[in-house]
Amino acid sequence: ATLRHRSLLVVLFFVFTEVTNVGQHVRIILLRLGREHSRLYVLNGVAWAAVFFMVRILPSPYLFYKMVDCSYKDYSTADFVIAWLTMPIPFVLNSFWFHLLASGVSRFMARPPPIAELLAEERPSSRAKRR
Repeated sequence: ATLRHRSLLVVLFFVFTEVTNVGQHVRIILLRLGREHSRLYVLNGVAWAAVFFMVRILPSPYLFYKMVDCSYKDYSTADFVIAWLTMPIPFVLNSFWFHLLASGVSRFMARPPPIAELLAEERPSSRAKRR
């Protein structure tokens, strides 16, 4: 596509969306280190969901509009068919992945805190520090 200057905006968008993988990799590293109950894990998860939405989901309607509105006069029939069969796939996948990501964040945020945190709040020393 880039060598023939076809659908360059969409191709660049797909390349740029890879920046959201950083949050995914940090999450995996934190899980492997056993830090799934840490504040960093929660902050990373919420930030990852927000960045994923801003980078992959928010621009999608505009880019889909550009796909529909652009001129395909320089495209061969094969280029046109391939473009229209393949370009929507990442948009559908991004929507599905965001659904999974948002569902996971809401489930994680809705669950009660671990018992260790509840016990730490009940200790007399922690009450004395608050007063």
